[in-house]
Amino acid sequence: MKHLSDGALRRMLDRPDSLDDQAKAHLQSCERCRDRASGIVSTANSAAALMEAGGKVSVDPAPALQALRSRGLSSLSPASAPRWRSDNFSARRYTRPVLAVAMVAILGMTLVGTGVAASLIKIFEPEQVVAVPVDLDTLNSLPDLSRYGTFAFGQEPMEQQAANLQEAAQRTGLRLLAPS
Repeated sequence: MKHLSDGALRRMLDRPDSLDDQAKAHLQSCERCRDRASGIVSTANSAAALMEAGGKVSVDPAPALQALRSRGLSSLSPASAPRWRSDNFSARRYTRPVLAVAMVAILGMTLVGTGVAASLIKIFEPEQVVAVPVDLDTLNSLPDLSRYGTFAFGQEPMEQQAANLQEAAQRTGLRLLAPS
């Protein structure tokens, strides 16, 4: 069996019944896992003692610095520490928006270059037009549309029939289009 993970050892500290029988047997027989478990227990006990102190713990950094220097880390000085400034330019902050714009541009160029954009426009292009007959009574039955704007007739509209598109264009003075 592999050695137990730190998570399993911590879980055993909180809930002793959380390990199965095989893991418990391994813990009893493996000196390395027992040493790691005792280290986790001592760390948990130290943390619990600090929490019980409620902020009344005095910290003296001199022994910690002396311990670091005794390990050969004597080159530590305030000048070697990284400087954090609020006006520091961060490339990470701009990476995602720039990548998003680049992806949209590439997608647009691909659609235009392959001709897919033209076919997408064709989808929404009408292929046939059906004339809807509207008589004068229907127009008169519309509600008051004055809040949408005003419209004034140059002369009273007259209902007229046209035999074809050219005759309708001539009578209305409009450029009429036929579906292709």
